[in-house]
Formats: sequence, C-alpha cells, structure tokens
Amino acid sequence: MKKVTLLILTLFACNIAQADNKYAAGMQSSFPAWGISGKMKIDDKITAQAILGPMGSLGTYAARGLYTFKSEKEYDMYGFGMLGLFTYEGKTLNLITLQNEVTTEVGTGFGAGVGIEANWQHLAPEMPPVYFSGEIGLGFINFDTLYSFNSIMIGAGVHYKFKK
Repeated sequence: MKKVTLLILTLFACNIAQADNKYAAGMQSSFPAWGISGKMKIDDKITAQAILGPMGSLGTYAARGLYTFKSEKEYDMYGFGMLGLFTYEGKTLNLITLQNEVTTEVGTGFGAGVGIEANWQHLAPEMPPVYFSGEIGLGFINFDTLYSFNSIMIGAGVHYKFKK
C-alpha cells in the first residue's frame, strides 16, 4: 500500500507544473476519512479528491467527489460523496481465552454531506492561495468481525491551490 501511495503522490506532483488553480494539496479531516489530501478540479462544478491516512489505529484510503452548487469570490458551497477502504488495528478481548488479541480488519465505508470552502485572498491579495473548509454529513463503515458504525461527520480541511 505504501508503494501505491508513493505512486499517486509522484503522479500528482508531476502534474502540478501544469496547474492553473486546478490542483490542491493539504489535509482533510471529516471522520471517518482523514489524512493527506489531494484535489483535482475536473470542471467548474466537479472536483475529485483523494484522502490517504494510513496512520493510527483507523487508516483511511478514500475517494470523494465534490459538486460546487454555489460559487462566489469569497467562498464555494459544495456537496460531497465519499467511498473508501478503512483499516482498523487494535486490541480486542477474546471472550473464550479472556486474553487481549491484536486485531486487524479492513472495511468499506461511504458518506455524504455539504461544506463550504473559504478563500481569504480577497481580503489581502498578497496572502498565499490557502483555502479553508468546513463540512457536515453522515458516514458509515462496515467491518465484518468488529463492529459497523455510522456517525455524523463534522470536518475541516486546509488546502494550498497551485497556480501558474
């Protein structure tokens, strides 16, 4: 999985030279998807996003589609859909032996919600093109032997948009 992550980051970095506000990189945290994030603007309305968070006990490999339904100079409002693979590694109690065991499991998840991304460069044009976002939605993860859960997603992100 580390090789796939490195390959994706390398391809993303090679395309940045052609960027004109089309690519962004940063961090995204909308439980259950959190980690390093890369965005690619497909057109004026559609943006694709990949989130890689292989650290910690709940790892994330998620893809999201963002649909911008209102775009202003200062902000964009969007809806999003998410699909992902989530890995869990932690200790569980074996009820037969009464011993703690290390458990690793992979589950699938999905989610949807709405968000707003703010551009503060209109206040001070000399600021770098860093965008902040906040969002809310619903998320679901299905693990086979542990437990499945759903949650309200409240998240935030910060991304640097590459410009020529």
